[in-house]
Amino acid sequence: MSHIAVRRAAACAAVSTAALMVLTEGSEPTASTYEVARSVTHLVVNARASNVIIEAGDGPISVTETYGPTGDNPRTFHQVEGTTLRITDTGCRRPGRCQVEIRARVPAATAADITTRAGAVRLSGLHGEVAVVNEAGTVEASGLGSARVSANTRTGLISLSSFKPPNAVKAWTALGSVVIKVPKTKAYAVDVSTALGGSEILVPRHAASPHKISLRTDLSGVRVEGI
Repeated sequence: MSHIAVRRAAACAAVSTAALMVLTEGSEPTASTYEVARSVTHLVVNARASNVIIEAGDGPISVTETYGPTGDNPRTFHQVEGTTLRITDTGCRRPGRCQVEIRARVPAATAADITTRAGAVRLSGLHGEVAVVNEAGTVEASGLGSARVSANTRTGLISLSSFKPPNAVKAWTALGSVVIKVPKTKAYAVDVSTALGGSEILVPRHAASPHKISLRTDLSGVRVEGI
């Protein structure tokens, strides 16, 4: 049988909290969903062992947490502080034996601040500022209208695509490629550093442009292309 643990968030009478499930060995993956009725402009995720998916969408904020078929899955908690929704997980008790996916649907204007130690991060359709720090995993973002975007991962691909010319894009990875897609209707001030890898800059460049792109990779290549 599944063990159900519920943690009520502080000051969140308007937050509908669903049960958080820790599964026994051999059971099927289980999903738990809750909605946030309060006004939220900032999403903060601090995950130790989660894949994180953030998608822009209409309606109230909705979060679905899916747990893998093992009894060692991390527990997740959430709370609303002012206009900030914070989601955290407790991490794996034994390395390699836990699995959880955090999938959130938020208004497009929501700012997102994502930190994870192990897991992929995927964002789509966000217009608020985006900051991602990932110790081990890919960072992918598409359909961005954000003025400022930053992504940092020690190991993994970084792929960022904006439909609106951003004011500032910063990306760094120690082991992995960096691919940036931005509208080719603007010129960009591009600063690239690669220790062991090439670079392809396929957009107009101007050192004085207000649209800044700063990219770093230690062991792979960089590509900036126009869309």
